[in-house]
Amino acid sequence: MPDDISCVIVHGYDEIHGYGGRAMLVALPSGETRVADQGSFACSFGERDCP
Repeated sequence: MPDDISCVIVHGYDEIHGYGGRAMLVALPSGETRVADQGSFACSFGERDCP
């Protein structure tokens, strides 16, 4: 992971149902997390969305 990455986002997706449920935003290196509803389309998250 590059040193300048401070947050990662994990999205749920499958080919039949597409996006859905929740996305998990994880702050690095603290490991602090935030859950966000992602809806049925790929969501855009910005720096302010990270925990």
